[in-house]
Amino acid sequence: LKTPLQAHSQSKPDTPTQRVGASDSQGSALVDFDALKYRTGGDSQFQQALIANFIDNSNSIAEQLLSAVAGRDAVAVSKLAHRLKGAGGYVHATAVAEAALRLEAAANNGEKESMTRLAEDVRRRVSETVAFLRARA
Repeated sequence: LKTPLQAHSQSKPDTPTQRVGASDSQGSALVDFDALKYRTGGDSQFQQALIANFIDNSNSIAEQLLSAVAGRDAVAVSKLAHRLKGAGGYVHATAVAEAALRLEAAANNGEKESMTRLAEDVRRRVSETVAFLRARA
């Protein structure tokens, strides 16, 4: 069985692929532009609006995460990581979504010692992704 994205990608073999816009310092995909294009039905204005919203909000959420981690507030960390995971997932910012998922899981499991390291990783990936998207705009 193929996912809708796989079927869509394979149905247009002449279309250039932008599956990975760039990679972060760990080699994870920053943004999957093919998936974003599919999600928005190819509407470039909608894509730009989603990207602008991600850029406008993700750094703030990452900073709030660092504050929640400093306060050792696992519930707040979990909620903020979940928001960032969703925001990253919605624009297919893979590295951000994956890092936020790891942080959310650590917070939910009460792994307070891991939260600092994971929150820094989220902040770094957000910064890299936002810089990449701004440069591309």
